Amino acid sequence: MQKHGKTRDDLIPDQFDVSFKTLAEMSPTGVHITDTAGMCLYVNHAWCRMAGLTREAAAGDGWIKAIHPEDRSRLFSEWESFIKGTNNWESEYRFIDKAGKITWVYGTATLLKGSKGLAESIIGITINITERKKYETKLKESEERLRLASEATGFGTYSYEFESGKAFYSNEFLALYGLLPVETLELDSDL
Repeated sequence: MQKHGKTRDDLIPDQFDVSFKTLAEMSPTGVHITDTAGMCLYVNHAWCRMAGLTREAAAGDGWIKAIHPEDRSRLFSEWESFIKGTNNWESEYRFIDKAGKITWVYGTATLLKGSKGLAESIIGITINITERKKYETKLKESEERLRLASEATGFGTYSYEFESGKAFYSNEFLALYGLLPVETLELDSDL
């Protein structure tokens, strides 16, 4: 891409670095750069807030301390597969800080390749999804309460997905109409 007679490769590296760091520091999204061995080279302030670590503490392999112990094995396995073969990585996992505060995040990263086409470093972003995870948990709890109430009272439930045209019925709903769970009800599509 050319602009004002210069290509991206013609930009002064220091100017590009300053621009990138300024943008990264302004971002509410966590930004991280590692080498291909997973050693942290850079994290922005948003990443530090989510992880509960300082930049100094995150450097090298220090970032590992922020990963929830229950997520580490899975995350390392995913990361290893990413390094070996795919161009992009994404996962949901948890940070846990020294006080025990858990922050759910969605992370995605891509390999940065050098002039010979070999991976030289990795750049990624981290988005705080804690609120979404809280709502997912509340929804699951609500669905379970509804299921238990349905079983206890014998009232039935059904739902219809307009996009797919599929209907779902609880066993209690089918029993109210004298149908067996294996029977299918056809709905009028004009309803």
